[in-house]
Amino acid sequence: MSDTPPKGSTPSQLDLSLFELDPLFERNYSFLFHIYDQACRFVYDRQAKFLEKATPAQMVNTTSVEISGSTVSVHVTAANVLQTKVAGKKMKRRVLVFPGVREERIEYALRKMASHKRATSHQPDSGNYKGYNLVGLSFTLYELRRELEQS
Repeated sequence: MSDTPPKGSTPSQLDLSLFELDPLFERNYSFLFHIYDQACRFVYDRQAKFLEKATPAQMVNTTSVEISGSTVSVHVTAANVLQTKVAGKKMKRRVLVFPGVREERIEYALRKMASHKRATSHQPDSGNYKGYNLVGLSFTLYELRRELEQS
């Protein structure tokens, strides 16, 4: 959430304006977003979203979707979350949580913010990601909250 690039990286402005792509390249990029958007990443059933106890196999939600004649498998792993309030009482417990409606709204708000020329690219000079272009988005929680209220 900082405006400074990671230490040991070279910053550059990245244009992620999704609707201003060159028509010659538009098919290649839009197909990637088509695949990503068709993948079943979110759980909409509240009962299935939260797991108190689960085997390793239950911690991964696997779905397959047919996209343009190809089968794409999506594997979403539940997050290990510490709840501090349970049924209105102050108590702590660990639960496994899959992304749901709230996480979907946040993802789309962040994608919208990134597409308005706010994303930056950094190329680390050392470490495991040397030679890769890493994309980041600097934002404040106030900006995110305001974007969520507008949508």
